[in-house]
Amino acid sequence: MTAHAQSTSFYPLTFTPAFESTNKGQLKLMNTADGMEHTFSLVGVGEKPLALEHLVLHCTANQRKTVSIRVPNVTNQRLQYHVSSDLPIITGAKTISVLSLQEETFDVALLSRRRGDYSGALCFVADGKPFIEVDSDGDEVGGPAPPPTPDLEGYTVWYSLEVHVLPAPCIASIPVSCAYRSATEVDIPITNPGSSELTLQVALQGDELHGANELVVSPSSTEQYRLTYQPLSVGIKSGSVIFFSEKVGEFWYDLQLDGMTAEPVTLSPMQCELGRSSTQTVSLANPTGDPLLLEIQSPNTHNYSLNTKSPLVVPPKSTEDVLLSFTPSALGRDRHVAEIVFVSEKLGTLSYNVSGSGLMPRREEPLLQICAALGLTGTTVIPFTNPADLSVMATVRLTAESDASSWSLLLKTASDIALSPHSTLYIPINFKPSVMKAERGRCSVEICCANGEAWNAVDGTPVYKLHFHYPIDGIPEYTLPCTLKKQPKVVCVANSRVEEVFEAPLCAAEPGEEAFSYRLELASAASAADLESCVALELLKQTTCDDDDDKTPLLLTFNILFTPKGTFSHDVELVVTASGGAVWRFPVCFQATDPSFDDVIDIEAAGLGQTSIVKFSLTSQSNEPARFRAYFEGLKDTGVFSVTPVTGQLAPSGSTFHVAFKPRMYGKGYEARLIIEARNDRWMYKVRGVIPDYKPPKAQSAYKHLRSSACIR
Repeated sequence: MTAHAQSTSFYPLTFTPAFESTNKGQLKLMNTADGMEHTFSLVGVGEKPLALEHLVLHCTANQRKTVSIRVPNVTNQRLQYHVSSDLPIITGAKTISVLSLQEETFDVALLSRRRGDYSGALCFVADGKPFIEVDSDGDEVGGPAPPPTPDLEGYTVWYSLEVHVLPAPCIASIPVSCAYRSATEVDIPITNPGSSELTLQVALQGDELHGANELVVSPSSTEQYRLTYQPLSVGIKSGSVIFFSEKVGEFWYDLQLDGMTAEPVTLSPMQCELGRSSTQTVSLANPTGDPLLLEIQSPNTHNYSLNTKSPLVVPPKSTEDVLLSFTPSALGRDRHVAEIVFVSEKLGTLSYNVSGSGLMPRREEPLLQICAALGLTGTTVIPFTNPADLSVMATVRLTAESDASSWSLLLKTASDIALSPHSTLYIPINFKPSVMKAERGRCSVEICCANGEAWNAVDGTPVYKLHFHYPIDGIPEYTLPCTLKKQPKVVCVANSRVEEVFEAPLCAAEPGEEAFSYRLELASAASAADLESCVALELLKQTTCDDDDDKTPLLLTFNILFTPKGTFSHDVELVVTASGGAVWRFPVCFQATDPSFDDVIDIEAAGLGQTSIVKFSLTSQSNEPARFRAYFEGLKDTGVFSVTPVTGQLAPSGSTFHVAFKPRMYGKGYEARLIIEARNDRWMYKVRGVIPDYKPPKAQSAYKHLRSSACIR
C-alpha cells in the first residue's frame, strides 16, 4: 500500500471467523523507504453465527411430512455435522457428512400430534474429527486418516424454524341451533377401542360453547361428551370441539352454530288503579364486547311507556334496567295487552309480552296545599285527566271538614262536563282563611260513560260511576302590618360569635294553641352552605297575654347564636308552625362582616423583580390534621404575592407557610389579605409589601481637572 505524506491512509483488513471463538494475531507494516516496521496486535471475536435462513414449514396434524434442507461446508476439509433441534416434532438422521466447499441435502420429518404453531432451531455442529471412509469390509479407504482439526471443532450452521401445524380433517360436522337467551346441549360419542383407559384433553373453540376440559373413556367402551351451546347473538357461526391425547393424537368435530331469534318473554302481569300508573323493571343484557344499539318499538303507547328514548345504547358486558310504566285506560284486562320489541343488529328481535288490569280508583290522590294570608285568598288548580279511551261526563264537588265558607269552586258549571278521551279538565279552587287554623277540604270528581254504558270490573261486575278524590290542606299564614315590617338584623364579625334575643309575636293565634314547631327557611343553596353550620336557634319561653283585646295572644322568645366563619349577608325567614297548621313567617337578616386581622405581615423587597420570602407556622385547633385552603383576597396585581402550600393538611404540631413578595415597580404600595381556611377555623392576615427608597444614580465626570479657561468646540 502507499501512504501519502502528511495524510492518513487506511489498510483494508477483513476478519471472517469460521465459528464462535476468540482469535489473536498481528499486523506488521514495513516502510520500504527506511525499513521501519509497525506492528499492530489484533483480537478478533467470532460471535454466535446468524441463522443461515429462516424457514417457514407447514404440515398437518397426525400426518408425517418430509422436508429437505441444504447443509453447506465452506471450509477446506470434509466435515461431519451432528444434527440437533429443540423441536420435538422434528426427526431425522443424527449426523451428516459434507465435502469441502460443497453442500448436501438433509431430510427432516415433521410429525405433530396436534395443531398449533411452533418455533425453534435446527443446528448442524462439526466435531473437528477427520472423516474416515471405509469400504464394505470395514477397511479404511485412502490411506491413513489425517490428524484431527481442532480449529474446526464447534463450527456451526443453523436454521431458525417456524412450523405451522394445521388441523386434520374433522371427524364430522354437527349442526347446532338454539334461540338467543336459551341454551341447548349436544352429546358427542367417543369410543375407546384400546385395552387401557384413555384420558382426553378437550378444547372448545367458540365463546358460546361450554363443557368439561377433560374426558375419561374406559377400555373398549363409549362415553358421551356433553357440551352446552348458549348463543350470545343471532346468526350462523362456526365452532369446534377438539380432543387430544398423546396416545391417539388430535381429532375434532366441526360445529355449525345457528343463533336464532329469541323467544318472546312474558312479563309479570301488571295491575293499577284507573288514573294512576304502576311500573316494573325490564333488564336488557349485552353479552357482547361492543356497545349494543337497540331500537324500541311499542305500538301501545297509551297504556305502556318506557323511561328511555330510542335508540337505547347498552354498554359492553353489562345490563341496562329499563322502567316500564303501565297506565290503564279502562277497567279490567281489555285493551291492556301489548308487545314491547327491542330490535338489534346483533341480537335480532327481543320481544316482551305484557298484560295489565285496570282497577277501581280507591286511594286518594296525593295531598295538595294552598297557602293564603289571613283574610286573603289563595288559589290552586287541580288538573284532572280523563283516563278512559272513551268520552265521559264529569261532576265536580268540593267539601270541607269544618268551615265550608273558607272554600270555593271556580267553575261555571260543576256537573255534566263533557270530557273527550284523555283530555284534561282544570279545576280552580279558592281558599280564604278567616282564622289562624288549617282547614282540610276535598275535591271529588265523578265520571260516567257519555253513552251510558258500564265498565266491566276485573271480576266482571258492571260499574257505572268512578270517583276520584283530591284532599287539600288550606294553610293560613299571617302577614305582618306594614308598620311592623322592620326587618330584624343579626350582625356579627367573622370568626367571632354573637347571641341575640328575638321575639316572635303570633298575631291572631287561636286560643288553646300551645305546641309549636320552628325552623329557618333558607332561600338558596348559598345561604344554606353559609348558615347551616353557624346558626343555632333555641326557644326560650312562650308567653300568653291575658288581655282579651290584645291582638297578640302569644309571644315566642328565641335565642339566636350566630358564629360565622366568613363574610356574607343572607335574608331568611323564621317559620313558626302551630299544631293546628297555621304558619307565621318572620324575616331575619344574618350579616357577617369583615373580621379584624389576626396579624400584619410586612415583607421588605430585595429589589425589583426579586423575590423576598417570609415564613410562619399555624397549628390545627384539634388533635387531628385538618384540611386547609390558602388564598389571597383583594389582590389587584397577580404574581406580586404568592403563598405555598395552597392546600394540604394542617398538622396539630404545626404547618409552615411561605409568603413571597416580588415587586414590579417603584413608588407603588402593595397590600392584600391572606386567608387560610380550615374545617372550622379561619385566619386572616394583612400582607404589606415594603418598597425600598429609590436612590437616583449620581453621574461623575470623566475629566476631574478642567481648566476654567478651557474651551470645547
